[in-house]
Amino acid sequence: MVKTDGESLVYMTNLIIIAHKYPPFSGVGANRWAHLTQYLGQMGYKLHVLTVDRGSVPIVHENVIVHKVKSEPFYKLTSIKFKNRLLTSLFSFAVNKIRSVFWFDDEAQYWGKYLVPKILEVVEQYNVKVVIATGHPFQANRWAAEAKIKSGGSFKLIQDIRDPWVHNPFKKYMFRWQFEKVKKWQEVALEVADANVFVTSALSHLITGGARKSNVIENGHNFHVVAGNINNNTVKKGIIHAGTLANGRDVVAEPFFNACNNNPDILLGHSVHFYGRVSMWLLNKYKNLFDNNIFILHQPISQKELTSKYVNSIFALQFNAKEYPYLVSTKIYEHPALGLSTFSVNCGGAVDNLIKENDIGISCIPCEVAISNSLVEMFNRNDGKSLYNFAKRSSFKSKALEYNELIMRVLKEQ
Repeated sequence: MVKTDGESLVYMTNLIIIAHKYPPFSGVGANRWAHLTQYLGQMGYKLHVLTVDRGSVPIVHENVIVHKVKSEPFYKLTSIKFKNRLLTSLFSFAVNKIRSVFWFDDEAQYWGKYLVPKILEVVEQYNVKVVIATGHPFQANRWAAEAKIKSGGSFKLIQDIRDPWVHNPFKKYMFRWQFEKVKKWQEVALEVADANVFVTSALSHLITGGARKSNVIENGHNFHVVAGNINNNTVKKGIIHAGTLANGRDVVAEPFFNACNNNPDILLGHSVHFYGRVSMWLLNKYKNLFDNNIFILHQPISQKELTSKYVNSIFALQFNAKEYPYLVSTKIYEHPALGLSTFSVNCGGAVDNLIKENDIGISCIPCEVAISNSLVEMFNRNDGKSLYNFAKRSSFKSKALEYNELIMRVLKEQ
């Protein structure tokens, strides 16, 4: 028997984790469950991860068994990148046109042909009592619900929702019937579940209105947190932003660009380093910032490489689209663990509350004057203690304990 936080687990209890995006997928979509499976495996669970074939799978933990489930190859097209930015944009445009007709929800839309039989096979073979499906892609959640229905309810189902599904304001449908169909899929997936998990309470209320089966288990980080890991602004150089600056984040970022353009001195001589894609209209409009190395654009880099850039920065930037007040960027959890405060420009909502309640940086409205004034305060902050306390609470090891409690509760329910 393994005891964790007052709960007892039957050693080697078998779970199924349906994660279309899982290592070696290197994007943020795989991050949450790569770490949660690691720590749940350490607790004694035997985890059967059902995913697609993306190549050689790294060993997460000896108790994590990865089953590569056959799928149409469309998902491979969505991750193809070229060295030429224009070529990448044109290719992405063509892929999205194909998606809008045939894969109008997401790339796992036809995965059920292979996934549902595999779920039922593993459930029977290993006597699995709990299945957890995580989305995006949300069709994984849809197919998990269908498998439960086909099984006659032989297992408990937990739906793990990381993003808005049918409520995504940037998701467009060619026809009304497509929207209605996806809406129905979402309703069934959540209704069939024994528990629905959301990454913020705001997302839970958006999708379910905070219904009885709703639970919140936030995202986290997987860095080793050391007491006294305080960012020393007298030594470190540069300000950092990692990730894509588009889909509404670029609009919120423009007042920051404009403030720096009108008065570069507000940066106290430091450059702002952008690792990832920046919308072309911002690059063109504020070309002089990049030409003069006030802003420096870099190609996207791996998480490991990014970590070294973080720890050598004064603070990190984060821009939250006004369309997503219910989401919190995973970067918000990672920055404090690296001793880095966050300067967030947003329109209020979950990210604003999180930063202010935990004192892990400055949350500012997208206004040039407010940004300029807040930057003065940002350069003089010392958030070491609050960063450390937040980082300890938000590790994925802690989140796995929360999931363990939920699994135990679901298993006890009749």
